[in-house]
Amino acid sequence: MAFLPTSPVTLEGGCMCKAVRYTVKIPALEERPISAKAVTYHHGKKLDGPTRMPFVTIDHCESCRLSCGGLVQSWMILPQPWVIFRLKGSNQMEEYTTKDVIMPSKEVLGNTTVRSYKSSDDVHRTFCGTCGSTLTYSFDGNETSPYGPILDLTVGTLDRTSLESEGFRVDRQGWWDDGISWIRDMLRNGDDGIVCNKETVTGPIVEGV
Repeated sequence: MAFLPTSPVTLEGGCMCKAVRYTVKIPALEERPISAKAVTYHHGKKLDGPTRMPFVTIDHCESCRLSCGGLVQSWMILPQPWVIFRLKGSNQMEEYTTKDVIMPSKEVLGNTTVRSYKSSDDVHRTFCGTCGSTLTYSFDGNETSPYGPILDLTVGTLDRTSLESEGFRVDRQGWWDDGISWIRDMLRNGDDGIVCNKETVTGPIVEGV
């Protein structure tokens, strides 16, 4: 991700009810895997240099839209070892590796709120069984990728402080051809001045936006 600081970065997040918490530890720039196939990022101007993980994406695919219930899903794509989960058990929060969570064992399913759903033969999605927050996406066989096993982590479950931290922003959009036309148009060209309410849709309007 071209916009993050070159020094190590730590991000925090979790589900709505806080039964699932996680920490993402992104190493220094030179230790982040290079993706040979990913094009260089650009926002107004092209940025030179290799494209490195993590990627932060807006995902237009149909299955992810239906899974999250939003107009689009947003993922952070990164190596699994960068993420450590803490799950609420019967008495306290316990630490688990990413592998423990994305394909949960009977122990995890029995003692925590993590639940899983196979949306296709080789795809695993996890969510919190209490509050419903979507957590991860992974697929069978990615252990053989040149970067090691990869994880898609929902960007919306990051804490606000992490979302607003230095350099954190979406850097690409995936499954563009699957997207809903008016959503794609809004993301590319703006919202054409639709009403912005300060809170509820019947509340005061934000002026000058």
